[in-house]
Amino acid sequence: NGVCGPPVDRVSKEFIISPDGKHVAAVVQKDGKARVMLNAIIGRGYDMVYDLRFSPDSMKLAYIAREEDSFFVYVNQDRHRAFALVDPNQGLVFSRDSSRLAYAASADGKAWVVVENGEPGPAYQAIKHVIFSPDSKRLAYAARKDGKWHMVEKGEHGPGYRDITYAAFGPMSESIAYIGVADRGSVMVKNGNPSSPFDHIPGMPLFSADGRRLAYAVADKNKDDFQMRMVVDGKAGPVFDRIGAYLFSADGRQFAYMAQKDQKGMIVHNGKVHDGYDTVGMPVFSPEGRLAYTALQDGHWFVINDGKKGKIFTRVETPVFSSRGKRMAYTAAMGEVYMVVEGDDIIGPLHWAASPGFSPDGKHMVFGAAREGASFLVIDGKEGREHFLSFLKGSPLVFTDDNTIQGIALRDGGREFWLIRAEIGGTEVQ
Repeated sequence: NGVCGPPVDRVSKEFIISPDGKHVAAVVQKDGKARVMLNAIIGRGYDMVYDLRFSPDSMKLAYIAREEDSFFVYVNQDRHRAFALVDPNQGLVFSRDSSRLAYAASADGKAWVVVENGEPGPAYQAIKHVIFSPDSKRLAYAARKDGKWHMVEKGEHGPGYRDITYAAFGPMSESIAYIGVADRGSVMVKNGNPSSPFDHIPGMPLFSADGRRLAYAVADKNKDDFQMRMVVDGKAGPVFDRIGAYLFSADGRQFAYMAQKDQKGMIVHNGKVHDGYDTVGMPVFSPEGRLAYTALQDGHWFVINDGKKGKIFTRVETPVFSSRGKRMAYTAAMGEVYMVVEGDDIIGPLHWAASPGFSPDGKHMVFGAAREGASFLVIDGKEGREHFLSFLKGSPLVFTDDNTIQGIALRDGGREFWLIRAEIGGTEVQ
């Protein structure tokens, strides 16, 4: 926010902002020591500091520090006991309610334990996938014992596998699913119950928002290649050469995924295979469950919205829905000419246009655009008066409320970064 901190020798890439936006922490080097800077206040020195983490409630700052041959976890000013190693790959894991902190550590580099709020648990040969349930009441992790990997919760061990490659709680905390790799293939284990074995489970398991449904992609060897299927609610679907992105609708009642067979791309929606095209894009659901996706046929791109084909272009981007689903828009191009399309309305021509966004109430649409070497905002189809060199790549335009947009742009040959704040009805630049 324009306020500079004190000078240091170096600022590392470990730079975080608390979830409530009120605190900033960074790892810095000063006087030959690594230090934590919190809100411009520089702390004591260590040989090494890494894995800065704010708790979800923003009240705790945790990090791992090395002092000589020992590693310590600090939570605010409290220092946990010393270990020979604290696993940097797993890192520090807070529960969602911020009351619990867990991490994997080793006292001798051979036996590993999960430390919860400073207290170590039983020792294992190795530990990974330390996870809390969304309600913060459950803690689980994968642990290797006697050469086998088990999921562990409250000291109880699940079945042993050669490896466990993924683990996740369902969004309602009542279910846990993980991928177990056995000698004769992989299984999806949900609440301790393994699925039928498959040669490979390449995709991450996906729960619906209510946690009642589970979907994942599987692959079985077929001669020199794999054939893939989607498993939804425990039932395997049709065979494809490839399976791409997959998702549930917001209410969990619908499911769609990308697939490819015989060099044709297609969308499968609620078990029904849609028409095949040269290529299809990632499907998206509107909040009320309308399905849309992009498709390419004979060199022409178009958007299919609720089963209806839209206008033809040479390029189209993934469509975007408003929060209530009443509006849908997307960026398209015809040759070198860009435009934004909403229904029968086309905003353009433009030399460039970013993906559009809607205000929280769905009444306003905004996107960044460029013409004749100048970039500008387009709000509700009207071009803003302020011009810039370009918008900062990877930095989206964000509605901070129903009538205010913020973004970052470049000026003066790309040497100056400007915060843009546009209010509907007027434009402010600071």
